[in-house]
Amino acid sequence: MKFSYSPFSREHIVGAREGIIYKPTLPIIVHGPTGTFGLDALADTGSDQILFPRYVASLVGVSLGQQNSAHVSGVGEKRMPIFFVDGIELSLQSDGQAYRWPARVWFSDSDEMPALLGHIDFLQFFTSTFDGKTHELALEPNKEFPGKLTDLWKR
Repeated sequence: MKFSYSPFSREHIVGAREGIIYKPTLPIIVHGPTGTFGLDALADTGSDQILFPRYVASLVGVSLGQQNSAHVSGVGEKRMPIFFVDGIELSLQSDGQAYRWPARVWFSDSDEMPALLGHIDFLQFFTSTFDGKTHELALEPNKEFPGKLTDLWKR
């Protein structure tokens, strides 16, 4: 599966180029107990977990309870509460094929948090090629992939 990076406008930062920056975002579908929701998520090699903004939880039928909460630190070591949820499945579709698998997912306490696809239950399941020149991310399921492949064109 190949996915084109998404262009984002970049404000002036000392020492960095202005204009457009390309990021490896993917159209991921989140399947919860009572709903399904699609959003763009950043394939993030610096992230351990899969992390979605809080609003996604309610859209897929998940209640965020304190019993499954923790705190994580990101860039700048700012601590942020997150909530672990089991029983979620994720899917990706590309070129007439759909890959779907169970995933351990965390939800942020903030609606403003970007969706991140980290190592646990995402990057660990795929051989990934990040091509900065062509702005493409190629993903191929590896032997760790626990899900299933569906051909969307077959009936």
